[in-house]
Formats: sequence, C-alpha cells, structure tokens
Amino acid sequence: MLNIGSITKTDCKKGVEMNIRLFCKLYDEAREYDNIDMYVMERGWQDWMEGQTAEEIKDILYDIYNLANADLKEMRTTHSFPMRSELCHVLGASERTVQDWELIPEKLRSYIKKLLAYAFFGEETNEYTKE
Repeated sequence: MLNIGSITKTDCKKGVEMNIRLFCKLYDEAREYDNIDMYVMERGWQDWMEGQTAEEIKDILYDIYNLANADLKEMRTTHSFPMRSELCHVLGASERTVQDWELIPEKLRSYIKKLLAYAFFGEETNEYTKE
C-alpha cells in the first residue's frame, strides 16, 4: 500500500531519513534540471547524506529525479502498480480520474503528483527493509 506519511529512518532506503519536507525540496530542485547527472552533481553535501556511500546517495537522487520528471503512468508502472486499477483501488480514486491524470497531464495537480511521488518513493524504499 501507498504510505503518504513521513518516511522514517527505519523505513527508508539504506537508513537515510527522508521526511516529506526534504523529499519536496529535492523533488522541486530536480524539476529545475534537464540533466540527471547535473542534478546529482550539484547537490553538494547535505545532512541527510551522513553515513551513506556515494553510490547510495546517487541512487536516492536518481530515484527522486526520475519521479520528479516522469508522468503518472511511468511512475505507476515502475513502482509496483502495473495495472491502473490497482492504483485506483489503493487511492480510492475512480478509474476515470486516474485515466484522465495519465492521458491529460494538466488535470493532475502538481501537489498531487508530488504527494504520489513521495508515496512511490516511500513504497520503493520500504522494500529494502522488508524481510
């Protein structure tokens, strides 16, 4: 299931703490870049990177960049929801609404897309801690 709440240190990929404020900051910054490598290289040192390897930091930033620059269908199909109906069920949204969001991107409000990206990021990172 999607988790819209804050991702905590124990939930997140490789132990990094990623709350919604930090995710939104990184997401918004990613939207400003046309090149994923430039986005990653220009982040500079940040507190959340403490204890992470360079490869882990790169993976996290790549995930955020890809979510920020993907359309909803791409986000959905690459993050545990190959069928639109599955996402509709989890969100409690009608099939028509999600279809509109996918076919007419202007109908998907930017804040809803950002929340969905955060949930998909949390869903993906939680897989690393499941046993």
